[in-house]
Amino acid sequence: MMKLDVEGFECNVVRGMRRLLSAGPVQTIKFEVFDIALQAQKFSGVQLQSLISESGFRLYRTLDTLKEVGCSESAKAKPLSPNRLYGRSHDMAYNLYAIHCRSGDDLTHDHSLA
Repeated sequence: MMKLDVEGFECNVVRGMRRLLSAGPVQTIKFEVFDIALQAQKFSGVQLQSLISESGFRLYRTLDTLKEVGCSESAKAKPLSPNRLYGRSHDMAYNLYAIHCRSGDDLTHDHSLA
């Protein structure tokens, strides 16, 4: 699992490693969304979530949900939409979790999350 917490520079980091993330060697990401810090770099939480999603990841609020659901299309808990913020307010940081999913994958029981 990769932890991404770089105090507002997350979009820059994700853009710089987009090919690596899309290729799939990083299977899971824990990342912090702090809209105020991102705005200082002229980005937003929605942009960060979208960048991660566009790199082939599905977003979840908790690690337990990610472990339980993974990439399964038939799972009850659907992945979060990257097009909205999930924190209680834009001035509070919160963590999201992401799993790399290729089209057709079902990685529900194949996680390395220890």
